[in-house]
Amino acid sequence: MAANIFGDRFFGRRTPAWHRVGTVMDKDMTATEAMRISKIGFPVRKLPAFIQLEDGQFIESGYYGVVREQTEDDPQDRILSMVGKEWTPIQAWDLAKMLDP
Repeated sequence: MAANIFGDRFFGRRTPAWHRVGTVMDKDMTATEAMRISKIGFPVRKLPAFIQLEDGQFIESGYYGVVREQTEDDPQDRILSMVGKEWTPIQAWDLAKMLDP
């Protein structure tokens, strides 16, 4: 678990996970409610990655970084992964809405 990226953002049902962080609930709730309570609905963006040459010039790498935007407890954007140009970000809130009844 990448604690430096996600802090204590975790949502569990009934039993705490091995790491003992996050929110554990005994009642049923929608995916949207669970995301709101556990604060895991942070936005992500796809940004181009550049390579800096020895002369200081920047060139495009052909890859993109998946970046988590700032959160209330971490004022920095964080790179989560690297992807190709065909990859399209899907926001967690959109997925949660699809899972809600």
